[in-house]
Amino acid sequence: MKRLAIFAGYDKDNIIDDYVVYYIKELKKVADIVYVCNCNMLESELDKISNYCIHIINGEHGEFDFGSYKRGFIYVRNNKIIFDYDYLMLINDSVFGPFFDLKTIVENMEKKDLDAWAMFHCLFDHINIEHLQSYFISIKKKIFITQNFVYFMQSITKLDSKYDMIIHHEFGLTKFFLDNNYKIGGYFDSSNIKTENDNNLPFHKSEELIRNGFPFFKRSILEPSLRLQTYNFTVDNWNNILNTIENNYDINLIKNNIERVLNIDSNTLLPKIEQTTEDNISKKDKCFKLFGLESNDKYQTLYIFGIKITIKR
Repeated sequence: MKRLAIFAGYDKDNIIDDYVVYYIKELKKVADIVYVCNCNMLESELDKISNYCIHIINGEHGEFDFGSYKRGFIYVRNNKIIFDYDYLMLINDSVFGPFFDLKTIVENMEKKDLDAWAMFHCLFDHINIEHLQSYFISIKKKIFITQNFVYFMQSITKLDSKYDMIIHHEFGLTKFFLDNNYKIGGYFDSSNIKTENDNNLPFHKSEELIRNGFPFFKRSILEPSLRLQTYNFTVDNWNNILNTIENNYDINLIKNNIERVLNIDSNTLLPKIEQTTEDNISKKDKCFKLFGLESNDKYQTLYIFGIKITIKR
């Protein structure tokens, strides 16, 4: 089988991170790759992946990952490249991995009676409608050569927020498959489970999922504003995942990225505290000005003029 992957990339610092380079190297073992980014990468960054890609499209467009999918698809269709392939894969860099052999997963999924499949198939939010998560979707030729699919890809436009993108484009793609009676599924599938937390396992049960062979970890889980409040993801979960994957995957690829992008400590998952100096202390500050606050499941840590005070919660 011949596969063509459109890989959507983004980085706030216009960097192709080492975890992305690794992912693209692994993906190259199963597919030809068109890389499309939603930022302005330096040529020196693009050089990191140029040997693994048949084409690169560089430049900020503001349409999130689906805008990159659209631009890649239009390029390969206008240049009649797409017609030489059996599968079109839509893939992005919002996950770390793969932690397990991608070739084996892809070949096994292609043996199933499916027209389109994703790494994860679930129900959408609270409304119990099927959803193929869009960081890894594979689509058969019988779909992507149709004019209806072309219309869908061309209809992708700039939206106000990432959530709007998920509603209109990500969920919309799954709806397109279902409305046209295509058979869909997932490498991991929870679409028969009716509760949100048990259903969206890559976010709410990531440790359990990876322990059972799921090859990716969603990067957004580690965002400080979401980790505990939304996903109840603890440092123990984090350490267990690292222990599970470290024999197959260089965990420094993850640690280096989250320290740069999220500015968190890769061991504690807590925000890094900026060092306080005499230069950034105002003369008007009162004697007991608070300069830092950390918290986890058991403790809160205050930093007052560089003095660390730990309080059991």
